[in-house]
Amino acid sequence: MSRLFYLKAIVIITALLAATGAMNAWADLPTAQFMLVGHGPRAEAMGQAVVATCFDYTAAYWNPAAMVFMPEPELGADYTELFKDSEGGGIKDSFISFVFPYQRFAYGFRYISEKTDGIKTYDSTGLAGNNLATVDNNNMDLLVAYQVTSHVSVGIGVGTTNMTLIDKKANALSADLGVVFKQDKISAGAGLANFGSKLKFTEDSAGEDQESIIRAGIAYTLLQNKNLLVAYSYEKVLTDTRAGGMGLGFEYLPFQFAAFRVGVRKQNDDIIKPSFGWGLKFSFIYIDYSFTMAPAELLGVAVHRLGAYLKFGNDLRSIFNRSESEENSILDR
Repeated sequence: MSRLFYLKAIVIITALLAATGAMNAWADLPTAQFMLVGHGPRAEAMGQAVVATCFDYTAAYWNPAAMVFMPEPELGADYTELFKDSEGGGIKDSFISFVFPYQRFAYGFRYISEKTDGIKTYDSTGLAGNNLATVDNNNMDLLVAYQVTSHVSVGIGVGTTNMTLIDKKANALSADLGVVFKQDKISAGAGLANFGSKLKFTEDSAGEDQESIIRAGIAYTLLQNKNLLVAYSYEKVLTDTRAGGMGLGFEYLPFQFAAFRVGVRKQNDDIIKPSFGWGLKFSFIYIDYSFTMAPAELLGVAVHRLGAYLKFGNDLRSIFNRSESEENSILDR
């Protein structure tokens, strides 16, 4: 089964266990599965094969080292509903980030949110209650990247992962690391994500490991105009052998204002998920869309994702450069 299915099942089961006070009996249940959901319609359309080519606002999720190769500051967000039932409940997933490249450094912030509505509650005897519960999970990170050479960069992110399962709460520190090599037509990247302390829903519990990930990828541009990109990525989830897998993606830019993408992802549970999408540019505003097809094993679990981001050009950085020049001028007097 896909990790989206497990995510829904785990969230609902964990919520029910919290309501009945049986959390300790399921201490080995994976938590923070929401951190395995990919972000950015471009990445999703390309089978998540973007570890080496995420030179946009989604670098804050896929590989922080890529932020330093971004030519301009960006503010972006995306949204999707992973599941939605007839009663209006479902899993709503959103992502927002800001990346500011400046000289040999780049600075970033990201916020990931997942809310699950319409979960039925049960009392200690197992009887269904009249109220519906909401599960609220989020992750916040501050990130920085440094360009070591003209072709190599490194990045790190530090933040917190927070989970609220009805009346149970847990939080933990988390960290991401990344490295990127970029030269002309080829780029390569690798990273570690979600490494940190354990999530504890009760003081006397041993805690649950975060969904720690190892990622690696490579990308290559083709054609005379370098407007066809081929990318491959591999992902291993250390805490869940069912998750992770490999992705292959293509991006074609026939015009400066349009991009077309297609990809496929093969998960470790042998489920194959084709995907496609597009991107459009309107001045400094970019709109992206992706559609991940439902595999035969999970009909009805297709995913639409919509995102948008703004490029600020050199105007925002010129404010800092002007302030720096004025400061130096004062010091020289």
